[in-house]
Amino acid sequence: MAEEDQKALIPELRKRSRREYLAKREREKLEELEQEIQDEELLFGEEALTAAERRELRYKRRLRDLARDYKRAGAQEQLERSSRYHIPQETRDKDIARFRPQLKVLVASATLDTERFSAFFDHAPVFRIPGRRFPVDIYYTKDIARFRPQLKVLVASATLDTERFSAFFDHAPVFRIPGRRFPVDIYYTKEEIEACVELLQERCRRLGSRLPELLVLPIYANLPSELQARIFQPTPPGARKACPGVSQRWPRPAQVVVATNIAETSVTIDGIVYVLDPGFCKQKSYSARTGMESLVVTPCSRCPQCPLSVPTVPSVPNVPCPRYGCTEEVLTVAAMLSVNNAVFYRPKDKAITAGFFYHTARLARGGYRTVKHQQPVFIHPNSALFALQPRWVLYHELVCTSKEFMRQVLEIDSAWLLEVAPHYYQAKELEDGSGRKMPKKAGKSREELG
Repeated sequence: MAEEDQKALIPELRKRSRREYLAKREREKLEELEQEIQDEELLFGEEALTAAERRELRYKRRLRDLARDYKRAGAQEQLERSSRYHIPQETRDKDIARFRPQLKVLVASATLDTERFSAFFDHAPVFRIPGRRFPVDIYYTKDIARFRPQLKVLVASATLDTERFSAFFDHAPVFRIPGRRFPVDIYYTKEEIEACVELLQERCRRLGSRLPELLVLPIYANLPSELQARIFQPTPPGARKACPGVSQRWPRPAQVVVATNIAETSVTIDGIVYVLDPGFCKQKSYSARTGMESLVVTPCSRCPQCPLSVPTVPSVPNVPCPRYGCTEEVLTVAAMLSVNNAVFYRPKDKAITAGFFYHTARLARGGYRTVKHQQPVFIHPNSALFALQPRWVLYHELVCTSKEFMRQVLEIDSAWLLEVAPHYYQAKELEDGSGRKMPKKAGKSREELG
């Protein structure tokens, strides 16, 4: 077997082995729990049990029922994955719906076999909710060339076959644009967006008075908010707005949008008339040779691009915030959730310190010593903190092999101990001698100095 195949196969074998081990352990734990319950029920019959033992027995029964429900739910999920349309076991008996008219079943799906489900529920009514407020026509490059000759298409690419491309569009004029592939309405990166803005501005300057004023506005995630807001401002009379992603009708003020994928889900620009997609997208590609993933520009099929025609209705206005007077609060929550980095402070290290405050050690002259009992302890040489030698550490447990080694070591601040455990530590015990210099080497005796 080739080395690349081995690298790709070993992670899958590890995952499969892990799943088999977890399934086996789950079965063993459930059998052990059932055996304990049977022993207590058959041997004692709940008569000789104390109140605490009876509570423990009830807890074990509840735990067993939850484990069975979880196992049943897993089997149900596996069945749903194996079949495209799956009807739950609880709703298969039609007598439930016939003799209990107050029971209402609502099935919602965008790809539902409506006739099959309606026939199963005694020809229940089917409601179709349109997803758009206006018709959307989807054309591909050949359809555009044949049926929409008045439509002007702008495509920029460094590897474009100009003769073939011009012949495809009835010998339309083609401008050579150096650089990377740069088609209209692909989701570019920041550098590509800025390059597109410069190219459009240069083309407008060359055309001069033959072209009305054209506003070129970039839009991408890292763009400052005040510059992003410019694409939502009304277009001045007699001008067109071109956001590397927006175009409107001509001679009216129209919009043409060319942007990153921020225009797909994050923002909504009203007045969109045409959406141009060159057929390229960035997909994750795994290299078995290097073991890394990278974004590669690849041609995309038609199906993944169909979501581009979804309604361009903002999500926030659909929330009934004004009715309840909570628009400002909802916007605040939405803004906080849109931040990639966490805005909340989660003191994980301090939380661990609150649970293991009695397992602390301090760096002394001869090594580490526990704070309370002054017992010599050591950090294992394989630990990441062995070379750092932090002044205060917290450990999970002590293991005595050749020395008393600390396991699961964490660097902490001595001030946390007095904060989380003032009943256990005193301030004088936690005095940090960081102002005093620590000796780099152990001192020598008089005999060694000679």
